[in-house]
This record gives sequence, structure tokens and C-alpha cells, in this order.
Amino acid sequence: MGDSKTGETAKFDGPYFIMRYLDKFARFPIPYPGKGRALLNLVPVDYIVDATCYLAKHPVGEDKVDHLTDPHPLSVKQAFQMICERLTGKKPFFTLPSIVILGLLSIPSFRRWLMVEKETIAYFRLKAEYDCTQAFEDLKDSGIRCSGFGDYIAKAIDFYQKHRHDPEKMIKVR
Repeated sequence: MGDSKTGETAKFDGPYFIMRYLDKFARFPIPYPGKGRALLNLVPVDYIVDATCYLAKHPVGEDKVDHLTDPHPLSVKQAFQMICERLTGKKPFFTLPSIVILGLLSIPSFRRWLMVEKETIAYFRLKAEYDCTQAFEDLKDSGIRCSGFGDYIAKAIDFYQKHRHDPEKMIKVR
């Protein structure tokens, strides 16, 4: 994601595709795209930069692999609801099977109109879980902490709303 303090990001991809989807359908009843049980592991870029710089220079980071992931990831459904409520002022209230959305996103003209890549649906189905125990331990004395999604999503959405038409931030959808 973007910066946790400013919301700034270089490009609107990944979770920003959810925002594009919501832009197009905000005036309609909004469904959850699939069951959304998968964990959405997003972290702000400033955490990645700060943690990487610290671990690269400090002896505690030597000869280790640290997973810089969210220690408390939300489910995709929780994150989608949070984004939806903040961006549209509405709560999703029914579920559309992810296979239906994948089918629609398989239609190139629909995908381009929506400005959402079909691979986005993979976020809603990914069964991976990440372990950041080592990173958490290695960073404990650094003062560097990963902000929770709920702590920075408002900034990310505000930045998106101000820059959603900026061609420099658009991802060309094919």
C-alpha cells in the first residue's frame, strides 16, 4: 500500500483495483466479491522501507530472512467492507460468487471499462498465511512497527480520491 502517513502511492494497483470497482458500482447495492475468507496481507510502504533499512544495517538482521508482513492481517471481506464504507458510505450486504466476477473480468472490454485486472480476484482466494515472528523479534528495539490496515486505509483512500484520474498512477488494463 501507500505511505501510512500520507497515503501516497506510485501507482493504483492491487487493493486500488477494489477502489476502482467501487467507483463504478457505488450507486448500486454493493456485493462482497466472493466469501472473502482469505487473509489480505498489506503493509504500508514506509514500514517496508524503514524495516528494510534497519535490518540491512543492524547486526540483528545478519544471515536471516525477515518477512515484512502484517502481524494481524484482516480477512479480504473485512478489508473490502472497510474500503467500501469509507469510499462509498455504504456497507456491502450480499455476496456475489467470485467465479461470477472472474467470468466478468475475463471479458476484455468489461475489464477495461471497470479498469480492474482479472488477477485481482486472486486476492480474494489466496490461502497463504505469512509468519512475521522473526521480523517482529528483530525489530522490537527499533521502534519500527507495522501499522494496522485500519490505521492507514483512510489516508490511502483520501489519496486515491484526490488522484484517481491521474494518468501517471493508472495501470493499463488489457
